[in-house]
Amino acid sequence: MDSIAIITAKSSLRYTLDDCLRAQGFHVLSFACGSEIDRVLATDATPDIILIDSTLPKESALSLCQRLHQMNAPPIIALIDNDAKLPATDNFENQALFLEIGADDCISTPFTPRVLIARIRAVLRRSIATSNYEVYRSRHRILIGDLVINLDARAITLRGSYEQVQLSRSQYDLLHCFFMRPQRQLSREKLLEWTRGGAANVFDRSIDVQISRIRQKLHASGSCVAAMLKSIRNAGYILDAPVHPDDE
Repeated sequence: MDSIAIITAKSSLRYTLDDCLRAQGFHVLSFACGSEIDRVLATDATPDIILIDSTLPKESALSLCQRLHQMNAPPIIALIDNDAKLPATDNFENQALFLEIGADDCISTPFTPRVLIARIRAVLRRSIATSNYEVYRSRHRILIGDLVINLDARAITLRGSYEQVQLSRSQYDLLHCFFMRPQRQLSREKLLEWTRGGAANVFDRSIDVQISRIRQKLHASGSCVAAMLKSIRNAGYILDAPVHPDDE
């Protein structure tokens, strides 16, 4: 389940967004100001997308957007208040300002639920595609902790060693989901969907079993990554380690 953070001081906008997003299966986090989301970004519960209301009363939305972008926060969509009292050129100028300082997209309010959801899903697709490109651009080999992953050969070895960590095909496929989305909270439902290609059964605990076996094999190999594959209570899992291209 993808997670979306809403930052707005307007209760009416917050309720509208909350109802719309939850109806589409998103997990929603709501905040009244930028300082509140700072505490969340410092934990494992980082959202997949952040929606920022352009009319925030404390820290300006532009300043917050720029600050979050510089922190390498998740993708940002600015919700631009389409003030009928302003010329259309001013509203377009506002959108341009947000895009120039780091927003990934802008949506004018009021909006239709269909447009909102379509734009959110488009940003999510671009975010994953960009992450995948960064991973694959360096000869298809990546480094995670003390592991070297050859993405072409589907082989995992300890750095400085030629001995492979022996994983089954399904275990590698599951771990690959984390390689492509490092330091992001991944729900059991999404992991089941990505590895099996179908709808998830909320009572299916096979992901937990697979994760446990992967940890055991990584631990047996002596890899520190076993401890970096962390459980998030009532939410899923996260690979709490950055991914780097192998430049050797």
